[in-house]
Amino acid sequence: DEVREWQLQISCYDDEQAFARLFRHFYEKMLNFCLRYVPVREAAEEIVSDVFVKLWNKRSDLGNISNLQVYLFVAVKNHSLNYLERNAL
Repeated sequence: DEVREWQLQISCYDDEQAFARLFRHFYEKMLNFCLRYVPVREAAEEIVSDVFVKLWNKRSDLGNISNLQVYLFVAVKNHSLNYLERNAL
């Protein structure tokens, strides 16, 4: 599937275009998911962006993730819960 293809291109070749496609593919879904936990849009946008930054920084490990969608949504959930704990919302 195309997500797996992007994942491998990013992991093996540091492919920024593949990363941009991955970002566009998942961003809105991840943002809407995050907003269920964190009702402040700016904070939710920052959380999702942080997840993508961390993903890019660890891109060499990307090929080892068997289900990237699950990985991304779990990361957003964990970041959201950490945000709520830090900010006591």
